[in-house]
Amino acid sequence: MLPFGITVFEFAIVTFISAFVGIAILVGVSRFVKARYLAAFALGVYLWFFTDTLGGANYLNVNGGPVFSFELVSLVALFVLGLLAFFGADGRIFLAGDEGSKRGLAVAALAALAVGLHGFGEGVDFGVAAALTPSTSLLGAFGGLGEGAAWVLHKMLEPTIAASCYVALVGPGARSRTDRLTDALALAAVFVLPAVVGSVTGYFAAFATMYF
Repeated sequence: MLPFGITVFEFAIVTFISAFVGIAILVGVSRFVKARYLAAFALGVYLWFFTDTLGGANYLNVNGGPVFSFELVSLVALFVLGLLAFFGADGRIFLAGDEGSKRGLAVAALAALAVGLHGFGEGVDFGVAAALTPSTSLLGAFGGLGEGAAWVLHKMLEPTIAASCYVALVGPGARSRTDRLTDALALAAVFVLPAVVGSVTGYFAAFATMYF
């Protein structure tokens, strides 16, 4: 078993720094690269991670066989509620131009939360593994440097989806450098929070995460 406090803190710090670096790089290069190309990059990341980010949402347990069950009904219901919640937030936030620019951070935060929610399940899996492993080393428990680097890369790339929304609506010169840094930190926090909460809960209890 890995110690709770240190382990969760290390997980949170590594995940947050990875997300922040990914967001900050994309926001930084937006001064030199057109938003359409950054959006294309983010779409590529999204498709690359498609089975990871949308696996639980789009399978809806149908890969478990044609069984009519409470699990299936509840997953379908949550899928519909999730769509309505995110797309029904306020249609005006997706407008281009001056009004869209003012709402750019809100759109990016929604995207960060949408992509970050699946991280709750990853966090739970991390917490369960940390509580049950016989290893006393964090890297040793999860496979070593290669697996650690894979996690860092994973969490650097995923939030670029939110960052691309931010630069597309806000624009490269609409806010000061300090404001853009603060916005990047905020987006990273929104993206990482579900994973950190998951790691805390998973350390003490293992449960089905597909609903999240």
